[in-house]
Amino acid sequence: MLWSKYSIALLLFPTALIGLNEFYTITRSNKTQIPKTLAMVIGGLTYLLITAVRVFDLPGALLSLCIVLVSILLVTELFRAQKRPITNIAYGIFGILYIVVPFALLNYIPLDSHGVPKSGLLLVAFFASLWANDTGAYCSGRLFGKHKLFVRISPNKTWEGFYGGLFFCVLTGYIFSRFDSFLTPVQWIGFSLIIGVFGTLGDLVESMLKRNYNIKDSGKLLPGHGGVLDRFDGIFLACPLVIAYLELVAMVN
Repeated sequence: MLWSKYSIALLLFPTALIGLNEFYTITRSNKTQIPKTLAMVIGGLTYLLITAVRVFDLPGALLSLCIVLVSILLVTELFRAQKRPITNIAYGIFGILYIVVPFALLNYIPLDSHGVPKSGLLLVAFFASLWANDTGAYCSGRLFGKHKLFVRISPNKTWEGFYGGLFFCVLTGYIFSRFDSFLTPVQWIGFSLIIGVFGTLGDLVESMLKRNYNIKDSGKLLPGHGGVLDRFDGIFLACPLVIAYLELVAMVN
């Protein structure tokens, strides 16, 4: 992440595809027959297109081609003669929007106030804050947890864990503020609060997905963590909102 914008793009590309593969593997059933290979190719091309606009400073109008790419899934169902074509389309497109797009948008985080690619430190801070939130929530929940946060989706999560995670997330942001002046200390706290709140919500959404399919982990790639979706679930909601926040900060600055 600290090397260059190109290394960031290359690092996230296979991660996004592995996550998308996990999603399609989880959701594939007798009622859902997603054209997995085609959807994976479209997901990969979508990532490359969104990333290329950022990395190579191409016209933003090119992003409209993403609609053309995704539309291929709709046209394909005309010829597959499946019993539930709309379900297949819905799952195929949702996987790309839910997983690939946030991973691609991570390339937009390392900005300065003029939208110029900056050191990857801001992206490192994003992940550090996200994982400080996860670890802080786990430890606080184990030590002090009494009041359940969302029993129906994740029985082990507690409000005490949520607030503990948020505290460590904000603390991480504050520590980064001592090393980087891109954001003021107050803006760093806002950055961390968004990550803490929406990172937790992203975790709950992924838990809802696993509960729906009655599985414990999305995969076995990362021992002790599960799959890519298990490890990166917080980014799927936090990333787009963090980018919006950084754009607003850049406008103010």
